Amino acid sequence: MFGLPVFVNPARFRREFLQATEVGEQYKNAELLAEFRKMGEASPDLHMGGNFWWDFIRTYPVHLSWLLFSKFLAVVAVLSIVFISQRLLADTNSVELAVGLLVAYGCIQVAMKVANAWDAYLQSQLLVMGRTFVTLRLNVKLLRMGSLASADFTTGNLKTLISSDIHRVGEFLQAMSRNALPCLLSLVLLGPVIVWYMGVPGLLALVSGFGALPLAVIIGRFVHSKETVIKEEEDRLSTLVGEWVANVRLLKFLGWETVMREQVARHVRTLVTQATLQHGSNLVNFGVSVTWWLIPIIVLVWGHQRFGDDSPLVELFASIWMLNHITLYIRWLPGIFISYAAASACVDRLNQLYRHPDIEDQLLPVCGVPESGAQPLQLIFREVSFRYPGASRAAIDDLDLVLDLNTTTSLIGSVGAGKSTFLKLVCAELKPDAGVIEVAFSDGQTYNLWARDVYHAWREWIAYMPQEAYLSNTTLAINVALEDEYDSQDAWRAIQLAELEADIALLPGGINEEVGETGVNLSGGQKQRVNLARALYSGRSFMVLDDPLSAVDTQTEARLMDSLMAGPDGFLLSSHRLSELLRTQRLIVLDDGHITEDGAPLNRAANPQSAFNRHLNAGEIEADLPR
Repeated sequence: MFGLPVFVNPARFRREFLQATEVGEQYKNAELLAEFRKMGEASPDLHMGGNFWWDFIRTYPVHLSWLLFSKFLAVVAVLSIVFISQRLLADTNSVELAVGLLVAYGCIQVAMKVANAWDAYLQSQLLVMGRTFVTLRLNVKLLRMGSLASADFTTGNLKTLISSDIHRVGEFLQAMSRNALPCLLSLVLLGPVIVWYMGVPGLLALVSGFGALPLAVIIGRFVHSKETVIKEEEDRLSTLVGEWVANVRLLKFLGWETVMREQVARHVRTLVTQATLQHGSNLVNFGVSVTWWLIPIIVLVWGHQRFGDDSPLVELFASIWMLNHITLYIRWLPGIFISYAAASACVDRLNQLYRHPDIEDQLLPVCGVPESGAQPLQLIFREVSFRYPGASRAAIDDLDLVLDLNTTTSLIGSVGAGKSTFLKLVCAELKPDAGVIEVAFSDGQTYNLWARDVYHAWREWIAYMPQEAYLSNTTLAINVALEDEYDSQDAWRAIQLAELEADIALLPGGINEEVGETGVNLSGGQKQRVNLARALYSGRSFMVLDDPLSAVDTQTEARLMDSLMAGPDGFLLSSHRLSELLRTQRLIVLDDGHITEDGAPLNRAANPQSAFNRHLNAGEIEADLPR
């Protein structure tokens, strides 16, 4: 496990391990490897019982046990050296015994250095374990969650959870491992020996060592409150800057740069003020704690003189040595309280996210979908209604509809008519408040969409292209495939169908070009086409498309519609472009959550009194004007 660096310079070896942020594959133990492998699983089995710290212990019990054992060995080694040192000073020792004791002393010193290196190795893994533990559960929770309330979890909130909150938790775990565990074990093993040697002075010295803790508790509460405010400001600032970056051209056009700068400056001032108050309290706590370690030794010497203790000097010096070992860790206990206060605020936020309802909680019992290869043919809405929390009226109201999945269907409606809500109901992103949505399969059976097995089968059957493209700060290829290991031929085919090939040829990195935060390096039309390429790459038989071509020119639009018509078996398209609507087989007009018209688009267009023509005449549908 260890090489020559352990014996040449164990202190440096220990520092390098403690400063490491990553652990090589060969240094990952079985528990850490198991957690890493779960990163790639769709629905991993995790300890998520609601208590963050207990879940962490249950996830890594073997590693934490070894860590505790290494600390135990270090304290036992100190105790052994104390006894050997006392025995060495005895004037009754023979030469052979003295030499033997010296050899034992040297062996224990070497063993302590190896134990310190082993301890550093375990602690380096602990840091990665903390990050892996939090990141994995965040990823899984975000995948499992149902409707996400933006008031509870903004983009900035999630970014802070994944970045600084993980760091705070890691800092506390390191502090516990480095100082709290050795302090506790030293008190248990060395404390009784000090009291046995020194009596009342020894007990007074041990008690006085914790004199700075009440101040640490008070400051810890203050730090906890400031940490909560700091995280809220970080959330707001991260969200604000993200929106600024994503809409920088529009903000310049509207002349809102000054307003945005003032908003950012206000949040930065608040953040700096709160962080300064927190840091100042930490400095006070640190100053008290690093000077307090002398107090127990002073009390021990004073008590030895005051109570006229006739303990031999060898026992006094042995007690001072052991007491110094204990105070070495006691001095950091106030800092651990502060670290816990900061980590606790972060864990509260993580637990709030973990307690958010999962989509699985909304599913009905399994209804027994046959595994005979039966395919979905129709999606049936029966008196379906949906109202957003706090809304004055339903977005979808008492809707009855049969959607054929082998048909190309278009959807139109005024702003606020319920189009996006309807698409999310089709995708099972939202569960209806009333009524039922059913899936009719090719074997003649019909099942509730929200039955557990039907839900998962349906989600694997459809592809969804939302109005706003989700783009990650990674390569264009990974944004299309949504995975690191992708089929290059399928990716290129999707890119070609989405009319992105010419754009990629102009990018310095080609398909491996970084798209930037929220796709800031791409134009609006390129973002939409990446979004479309992703849906095409999935190879799903039915697509749900929410205004997918609004940012492309008419020539590109025509070619993209050709790709859509030749691609999936069917699709549901929400659009405001006349040319797109007329190429579909069916047109649905949605107004105020109700279907006001349903039929072939050419027939609807031929009727001057149709709802379709009313929307066209009102300018809500774009005619094919050249750009």
